[in-house]
Amino acid sequence: MNHDTIFTVRNEDLTQLNQNTAVEFFQKLLWAEARRLGIEISKINVSRWVNVPDGGVDATVDDVPSATGQGIIKHGKTSYQIKSVASFKPCQESEIKKVLFGDKIPEKQSLGESIRVYLGADNSTYILVCTGIDLVDSQRRDALEHIENFLKQCGDSDPKVEVWSQNTLIGFLQVFPSLALSVNGRGGLNFQTHQSWTQDANMHVPYVSGEGQEDSIAKIRDELRQNYDTLHVRVLGEPGIGKTRLVLEATRTEDLAPLVIYCPAAQFRGSDLMREILREDSRFSAIVVIDECDPSNSLDFWDKLRHRGPQIKLISIYNEHEVRAGGITYHDTLPLNDEQIRSIIQKHITTISNAEADRWSELCGGSPRVAHVIGENLVNHPEDLLKPPSTVNIWERYVAAGDDREKTEHRRLVLQYLALFKRFGYERSVAKEAEAIAEKIKSANANITSHEFENIIYELRERRILQGESTLYITPKALQIWLWVQWWERHYRLFDLEDFTRDLPAKLIEWFYEMFVYAAESDAASRIVEDLLGPNGPFRDDEYLKTRLGSRFFLALTEADPKSALRCLMRTMGTWDRDTIFQFTSGRRDVVWALEKIAMKRDLFADAARLLLALGEAENEGWSNNASGVFASLFSPGRGRVAPTEASPAERLPVLKEAFESGSKERRLLALKACNEGLEFDHFSRMSGA
Repeated sequence: MNHDTIFTVRNEDLTQLNQNTAVEFFQKLLWAEARRLGIEISKINVSRWVNVPDGGVDATVDDVPSATGQGIIKHGKTSYQIKSVASFKPCQESEIKKVLFGDKIPEKQSLGESIRVYLGADNSTYILVCTGIDLVDSQRRDALEHIENFLKQCGDSDPKVEVWSQNTLIGFLQVFPSLALSVNGRGGLNFQTHQSWTQDANMHVPYVSGEGQEDSIAKIRDELRQNYDTLHVRVLGEPGIGKTRLVLEATRTEDLAPLVIYCPAAQFRGSDLMREILREDSRFSAIVVIDECDPSNSLDFWDKLRHRGPQIKLISIYNEHEVRAGGITYHDTLPLNDEQIRSIIQKHITTISNAEADRWSELCGGSPRVAHVIGENLVNHPEDLLKPPSTVNIWERYVAAGDDREKTEHRRLVLQYLALFKRFGYERSVAKEAEAIAEKIKSANANITSHEFENIIYELRERRILQGESTLYITPKALQIWLWVQWWERHYRLFDLEDFTRDLPAKLIEWFYEMFVYAAESDAASRIVEDLLGPNGPFRDDEYLKTRLGSRFFLALTEADPKSALRCLMRTMGTWDRDTIFQFTSGRRDVVWALEKIAMKRDLFADAARLLLALGEAENEGWSNNASGVFASLFSPGRGRVAPTEASPAERLPVLKEAFESGSKERRLLALKACNEGLEFDHFSRMSGA
């Protein structure tokens, strides 16, 4: 017994097509079959001149050397005449006469020109397509007989003729789930056809692309058109960078669009679509576009689909770069340049000057989504945007959303706490991460209960400020950085790292640290990092640096402000004697890695190298990338990517000279080791500690 699914097409779905929509539907069916068989789209011609009363053909496929598939496209030339009306009765001779000759005498000269072309061509097939009716076999045979008899009267001794009605067309659609969704009207529900997808608000804005985007679009199209194996295209990039729109544009062609089904990963897993594709007898042909697809889901879906044959193409989209897996084609989505971002803003408000648009584009970071937000706000809220950018905080628009003050402040506090973490687990096995954040928010404001927290999260996901599946993140990143700065400006003076992180899951602590790499993008955030590393910050004495937690935090801060990090080490570790340095164990690894990063900077090299020399003199680690090994590697002559520092050999020499002239035997031995490294002229490599 057959069970209906969301892909089921009923007779009434086809009956509701008028002549225009019937021709449009059949055009997409031809394109989809052609792409499935690897037939050039240029061989297909579909006329939009409908209801021609003189035997006009609605569609043709020319010069096909061979054809298999479902029989939609025949060998040689195929001509299709489409009738959509439910009252059409092709089993009656008079109806066929009217289709072929109109009111004229049934002879060759009375045929429409396109039918006469059919009569004169070798390997030609004429097909009457009836979308408005469902013929039983006897009715179909009667229709065939009438057409054949009339064509024989016109000089075709052996006409090749077929008649298709609703049952035949529904059979064809079983292979094309995207077309089935389009016909049955379910294309805007859990799964979207390409046409439905284009109507999404964030896909409906003007599209601006650069050379990198156009190159990716061309490559993706070429990959989707290969017909020899299953394909997985993975598109990666930062939130708001335009990944989803790029895939939409890449599939916006006549041959690819009819095959597209778009959905988020959460809706694909365990869905009717997934079950239908995985059936042993499945003949689905589809380009399945899965958004918000994290690495785990990507590999899992690919494992299930990779042996389903060339008719299945998978495109997965995710917001972060990852370790590359074999058998998958990767595309990194590049940011737009300043001129392209400016053009997006000016598409929303044409009266804005280049200079003013450039000032706003600085907030976008190459993100077209942020540029559209800014452009829309410039149009929709001009009363707030008349002031210079320095006095108007556009990100407040994300927080306020037109709600009352209390609701806005609750949302603001939740967003500020969420912004402290690069991302956070929310569902299933990682839900404890969100619960830990909720507890901190409740401590800050008891009115934000767990229930209120859940409601705010739901709303933020609906507004796409929070994106992801089981793990969520704030987008655009500029908004997260702005919220992050807000939190620190209010709370950093009383901040206690150990107390703050005590009850946080390990992964959440890691994501807390990772946010500090963005501090350099904001003057205010940079000041916060400078204060944290200053004499009144958590590293004001030696003890915190000697803890594992403190050293990890220090390493993260180093990424944002290497100069302040060096001053902090000079103030603390730089005052230690040799015995104290030798006893420095917990946190030592992070400090070595931090100094390695600091030494990359030309103006910081000398002091960073001297601190590494002091650690190496009192070495207490046995592996190669200990302080001694890292110090020696600083004098490698490697260039470019393998260069250990921006400092020239001449600028590095004074540190080496000091080591040779030292009264410490250990320092002189380290100088010799560094010289040996400096004499290496082949097999360069550079390893970053963290």
